[in-house]
Amino acid sequence: YRVRVECMELIMGISPSLQRIAELAEPALCPHPPQLPKHLRQLAGEEAASQLLMLLCLKNGFYAFARALHVFPAGCAHEDFDLTTWNDNALWRGNYGDATAGYLFFAENLFGDQFALRENRVWLFDPETATMHPYAENLEEWAARILHDPDEIGFLTAQEWKNARGDIPTGNRLFSKIPFALGGTATLTNLYCGDPLDALRWRADLARQLKDLSPGTKVRLIVED
Repeated sequence: YRVRVECMELIMGISPSLQRIAELAEPALCPHPPQLPKHLRQLAGEEAASQLLMLLCLKNGFYAFARALHVFPAGCAHEDFDLTTWNDNALWRGNYGDATAGYLFFAENLFGDQFALRENRVWLFDPETATMHPYAENLEEWAARILHDPDEIGFLTAQEWKNARGDIPTGNRLFSKIPFALGGTATLTNLYCGDPLDALRWRADLARQLKDLSPGTKVRLIVED
């Protein structure tokens, strides 16, 4: 009951951009009110944690924009991955070492690039190169940027995939057969639908191998079973 009351109070102060993202999204992935553990709040920053809870109070985890955007629920691990399980170092982020330390990963785009919060700002993590890029000053700006140009998260490609092959299954993302970091493109012939965990792990290995190479270095991609 207390959590529901807190949600009602939070929603009253939600920004139009965050509210619109929730309105455009599919039904919530978790039927329960969100619960964000203290250690994850600290990673995000108090302002960002409050904004994230505002969004999740409207829909606790969801897909939007033809499933190009996936936002994780909070406090609902039994449904699928939630924020606690997704941010466990033993799951995938530990494969990246210090590159992922100190961030709260809360969402992903069509291609499995990870949105993260740190010190109230939003960052975008490229798993193929293990690099973090600033994306927005806060979650409200993050939502406004996506609403302004949904193709930043892969919306047009997601629509094209849906028209050609149907909905992207829950829990899956689209990945490049030839990695984007090696010149791969977002054409359907170069994409496959797969498990983000498997992709993040092999991309971590790719990032380690590319780390010390100079720009323009020729590489040979060998795929092994």
